[in-house]
Amino acid sequence: MANNTTLRLTLSGPPEVIAAFKAAHIVENTNRGYDDCPVRLSFETFTAYQESDGREWAYENWGSCYNAAYFEFIRDEPGEIEVRFDAFNGDAELIFQKIARRFPEFYGRVLGIEDGGFYSCSGVFTLGTFSYRRTEWSKLVYEQVHGHPYEEPEDDEEAA
Repeated sequence: MANNTTLRLTLSGPPEVIAAFKAAHIVENTNRGYDDCPVRLSFETFTAYQESDGREWAYENWGSCYNAAYFEFIRDEPGEIEVRFDAFNGDAELIFQKIARRFPEFYGRVLGIEDGGFYSCSGVFTLGTFSYRRTEWSKLVYEQVHGHPYEEPEDDEEAA
């Protein structure tokens, strides 16, 4: 199974629709123990979660075993937002499909990179649809998602 997938989401649209999206789905982060950002994208605002539902339910409804984490705004303008966040053991494709259906005025894209080296992903929002694909893990996509080049991990034997 995959690890965290870091996703970079860019949405453009009428300023009032961007504002409505933010008001409905960017919420106060009440669990700051692992994530110090004051706000986060809430998957629960798309499909409500009950504690008894479990991770399998979350994966089947959100495409992630847990809610979004490590959220940050990259750009926050009246007609466009760009954010980065993590999904867990998945890529949140189901959330992106829900965004496209609820906000058909949006145009945009998502790029993702799975942190275990299993895959990259990309998707496009157009006229209420979301097209998506997974591809091989890529250093180029890593750089586009994270905003800096990929650095090879140090070999434990060389570091000693």
